[in-house]
Amino acid sequence: MEFKYVTARDLDHAWLNFELDLPLEVEPDGPPNPFYVDRPGNPVAELEQALTAPFYQLPKYFFSGHRGCGKSTELRRLAVNPDIRAKFWPVHFTIREEADVNNLDYRDVLLAIGGQVYRQYRVGGGRLPKQLLKELDQFRGQVEQEITITPSGLTGSEVEGKLDAFFAQAALKLKLEPKIRTVVRHSALRRLHL
Repeated sequence: MEFKYVTARDLDHAWLNFELDLPLEVEPDGPPNPFYVDRPGNPVAELEQALTAPFYQLPKYFFSGHRGCGKSTELRRLAVNPDIRAKFWPVHFTIREEADVNNLDYRDVLLAIGGQVYRQYRVGGGRLPKQLLKELDQFRGQVEQEITITPSGLTGSEVEGKLDAFFAQAALKLKLEPKIRTVVRHSALRRLHL
């Protein structure tokens, strides 16, 4: 069964087709999304050119705009560009799924970013260096020790398994349990020496 797209007659009819919290899906080798609208002057082309150019220090960019204006959609379009993928490893997630946006702290954001990078890296088959694994396990141990008693003296694969479980559960616990959020923030503060 083939779906036929109907052109909206006005903005009110077009608006009904969009969920503002969801970016448009972009497939690397798929057809273009029929709801995508090219912007005059293609403002993302400059960013794309800057990201593919050689640089000595990694650039930092800040995307801003009102809700639903296409920030996430444009970033997803950049992330499927083969030249961009050759230089970068995109990690997609939304903070709404990771933390309580009504009670958000910078440490929650950092943990959410770190947790997503860790989980997506591991799902992709990545293995962490032993020293980094040890440091992450110490952080996990500090958090879990303040919440509950956990066993120590684990092997490398057991540490990875514990970290997998920790980061998988951390987002949900931080979002739903204020006591856990306080403990993790306190442990992160000690770790960062702030």
